[in-house]
Amino acid sequence: MPNQNKSGISATGNPVTHVYQQNGEFKVGLTICSSQFDSTIWVIDKPSVSIFPNPFAVQTNIQYLIPNPAHIKIAVTDMLGRYITTLVDNNLGTGGYNTIFDAATLKTRSGLYLVVFMMDDKVIVKKIVQWDSIFY
Repeated sequence: MPNQNKSGISATGNPVTHVYQQNGEFKVGLTICSSQFDSTIWVIDKPSVSIFPNPFAVQTNIQYLIPNPAHIKIAVTDMLGRYITTLVDNNLGTGGYNTIFDAATLKTRSGLYLVVFMMDDKVIVKKIVQWDSIFY
């Protein structure tokens, strides 16, 4: 078994691995002699979408994690399938993103809407509830 110092780095140059137990953004550092190398990595096993607050009055945040570079499209429809808007339609890199749905700008009314997240060949649909509106 190779010798390891207390930081877990192999003294014989053998690879050191770490298994991350959850998705997210992590800061990693490597020290070689007196040189420090720092980086940020994303650990994402599959695309995910979360929306907060929900229900909302004026704005809600659509947060999403992308495991690999992909074409992302986020559209909003009403419950009858009528198109409301497209919030994102771009090629994006691996990572975490936040997009705001602004009901005041779009002049939507109280009701139930669908957020349709499309990543290449994957589709995730989430319901959102707008509980208040200045437009009646």
